[in-house]
Amino acid sequence: MQRTSRYDPIQVSQWKRQLLDGSSQLFTRSKQTKVNKVAQAKEAELFHQIGRLQMEIDAFNLARDGIPISHDRVQNLMPRMGLRAI
Repeated sequence: MQRTSRYDPIQVSQWKRQLLDGSSQLFTRSKQTKVNKVAQAKEAELFHQIGRLQMEIDAFNLARDGIPISHDRVQNLMPRMGLRAI
């Protein structure tokens, strides 16, 4: 009897089983990727906010301790803290 396929039938059945077992992941993977990107963007935003607030706390602590802060330094810190001069 001559074979019509180059692949072993056992190998083909294993591939089929793997495809059927993993097919649901094909559709959920892209959704998970989008969720991960949103989570990473939110995390980056929160780290930025933490850094800004830490700088603000440092500036207030310096002022509280009576350490003079130059006008130039305040002007440099304000944009980093997301503040605008009045």
